[in-house]
Amino acid sequence: MILLRSWNSMGNRTWHKVFELPEIEIPEEGLPQIEIEKEFEAQVPYEITTWNEYVDLREIPNIEQKVVEEYKRVRQMIAEKKINELKEYFGPSYQEIGVTLYQSQKDIERDWIGTVNIINKYYSEELQPIEEYRILFSTNGKSITLKSKNLMDYQVL
Repeated sequence: MILLRSWNSMGNRTWHKVFELPEIEIPEEGLPQIEIEKEFEAQVPYEITTWNEYVDLREIPNIEQKVVEEYKRVRQMIAEKKINELKEYFGPSYQEIGVTLYQSQKDIERDWIGTVNIINKYYSEELQPIEEYRILFSTNGKSITLKSKNLMDYQVL
């Protein structure tokens, strides 16, 4: 059985039974995993449309230079601990992610405060430089990240 949880206006968690899984015969030696493919339509109390508006970044001339400049700008805001500017910059992303995770506004704000605490904990000299990186496109070219060549798959910032 698949259960979904949600919260009502009073902040109480409620559970909703969605559908029953079919009976599965499991051999005595067990299975490493069970995989079921099934289409379903989810009804959620939000609509995320921002990804529809994005373009394929791989087609933009000089995209690497533009992304590196944006990383430098954000890195500078972090180094100077410009928390209000950073919140304005990242706020919509925190909001969108929070909504899709059914977080309350309080939870979204708590996540942001956690990020602020991390920013305030470190000195600007401890920020990773933007060098020795590779570009990683994802989401069909609609998202781009700089990854360090030296630190496994860590993001540059």
